[in-house]
Parts: sequence; C-alpha cells; structure tokens
Amino acid sequence: MDKLYTIIEVASKLNLSDKTLRRWEEAGKFTPERTLGNQRRYTLEDLQILDAIKHGTINEQKDLLTIDQAAKLCGVSATTLIRWEESGKIHPFITSGNTYYPRQKL
Repeated sequence: MDKLYTIIEVASKLNLSDKTLRRWEEAGKFTPERTLGNQRRYTLEDLQILDAIKHGTINEQKDLLTIDQAAKLCGVSATTLIRWEESGKIHPFITSGNTYYPRQKL
C-alpha cells in the first residue's frame, strides 16, 4: 500500500497552510480521500496534483482528464491523442500513477 499523508504533512511538504488546503477543498478545487474517522489523507499523486494547482498548471483537480475523457471531449480517438502527444501538439500532465490531459490545454 502506498503511503498516505495527513493534511499537516502535505501542507509542510508543499509549503502551504492547512487552511489553504481546507479552502481548496471547500471551493471544490481538490477532494482528498477520507478515513473512516473522516480525516483527510493524501497520496503522492495527490501531492503532485496539489502542487500543480499551487503553481497554476491547473485550476482544479477536475481539469485533469483521462485519455478516454480527453478523446471524447476533442471528438477524436485515444490513438489520435497519443499521436498528437508524440508529435508535440499536446502535453499531458504525468503523475506517479497516471497520465492526465489538462482540459484547458486541449
């Protein structure tokens, strides 16, 4: 199982306040996992996404699309998206666990 981080650990690693992370959650920018006790927990991939939000690479978690979602949005096949990526026409957002296509960059 991958390590899960607390809100305090994430805030420290990203040089943010825990209040900022809570505000982002309230605003719908990012939704962390919750334990049975309702405590926030974050994966390494979550940290990468939050860092992208912090630096303005994306506005919110919902801006990240899977290849199938991105292909549907663009009205093309996933194969076409891969070809566009290989030719440098689009640039995916790659985390430790997934490849995403930022909605605003399609």
